[in-house]
Amino acid sequence: MRLSCSFPTAEAAVTRLEITHREPFAAGQAYGSAGAYEKVVGRFLGELDPAHPLNAGIVDLDKAPRNARGRVAYYADFYILKPADLAKGNGALFHDVDNRGDKRLLVQFNSAQSSDDPTRPEHAGNGLLMRHGFTVTWSGWMPGLPATNNKVRLDVPVAVGAPSAIEGTVWDEFVGSLTASRPAVGRAPGSRSPLSGFR
Repeated sequence: MRLSCSFPTAEAAVTRLEITHREPFAAGQAYGSAGAYEKVVGRFLGELDPAHPLNAGIVDLDKAPRNARGRVAYYADFYILKPADLAKGNGALFHDVDNRGDKRLLVQFNSAQSSDDPTRPEHAGNGLLMRHGFTVTWSGWMPGLPATNNKVRLDVPVAVGAPSAIEGTVWDEFVGSLTASRPAVGRAPGSRSPLSGFR
């Protein structure tokens, strides 16, 4: 089933939402008072106004192709796991900034089996986030990823210079492997996870 919705535009807006797939998550298994969960998959169309001051920091946005409304359009995938009955959830959304299109949140917080298409009970792991009623979301933010293995992707137009391709200085950083005795980045030795108090 495909659902498509349109919205009026602003300086930056989601103008269309397409739901391409929805189904019960984990075969309809209930998670405490939050009950059963549902998986919703699709993509959205966004538009940006290159002339708006709030968009000035987006590099080369002014050089991207524009649609009939003078906006720069892009598509992004989204993936949602939510309580089937939202009234049973906790009202909070937990968004995972995916790693190159891969979904890692359930692995990190639920000790779940890794999957970029979380569907089965083992993909919920211990069910921590579900039992506490969180809606879990992912959306594409990195362009150029392959359209394979259920990665969430971002499709953006290519900026074009005049009269030739855009050239400029780029900056890269290469980080080597850490030794086992060095603490993980962002976690002080002996510190606990933000959700370590949840059971």
